Amino acid sequence: MLIKPLLLPRDLHVLDCPVTHVRRSEVHLLTAKRNAWNSTTINQYKTSSAIFTNAISARKAAERQRKPGTYFEIDEIPSLIFDIAQRSLVVCQLNASPLFRSWNIPRVMIARDHPITGIEVFNMFAGGNYRESISGWRAMEGEPHVILGIVEGDALASSAGSGQLQLERSSVESGGWMSFRVVRKTRANPSHIERVIGELGHLTQQQLRVHEIADRFHVTSANVLDMLQIIGAPAKGPRSWVDVAAIEQIRPLARKLLRDRVAQP
Repeated sequence: MLIKPLLLPRDLHVLDCPVTHVRRSEVHLLTAKRNAWNSTTINQYKTSSAIFTNAISARKAAERQRKPGTYFEIDEIPSLIFDIAQRSLVVCQLNASPLFRSWNIPRVMIARDHPITGIEVFNMFAGGNYRESISGWRAMEGEPHVILGIVEGDALASSAGSGQLQLERSSVESGGWMSFRVVRKTRANPSHIERVIGELGHLTQQQLRVHEIADRFHVTSANVLDMLQIIGAPAKGPRSWVDVAAIEQIRPLARKLLRDRVAQP
């Protein structure tokens, strides 16, 4: 799925809402490339219209953009995801290693005790705001390359750990059809993204989906749904959101369930 570029004032109705959750996910950046007359490679950098939720969508877009002498690369990039009003605001940094190293929570936000809105996320992360006091970017390092986009909330799954990231490159086969192959694998360095998530966690209406709670408590989604029913906070299914208060209420129930399992012969 295409991650639409953030556009103001069109998306203000989304950005006015509070952030419910900040997390990490991988997006896929599609870049068109061609060989110049002296055999050097020229990058044709795209805007956020070239960022997708998965590699399959990026490959299909590449097929539509095919031109003689052009090939494509699809780069898997860890990004920050801010869930807002059934949508997700995507913050993707390019041309930096490690990602988000030069971002720190603005001082005016450290002592804040209520949720931030999407527009405040925009102010803190938009590259063009790097000189402003509300920005988290270090002004001395210059304007960062940042892409912000909007996508439906269920389109990007959460990720964690330091798994491998892939770079795919296209080639044209003998029959004229285009294929992609993995040309590089690198291990993700999530340290700064996880740091940013930790710095901003108290500024969200932090919520988790039922299946994420199940993974955290080492039980099944059905178990979580049953426990939520017991405390009077029923959820519809594994992808339903559950707030922090309800999660804390079911924590003792989950512990008891695990103890009972261990005690069974």
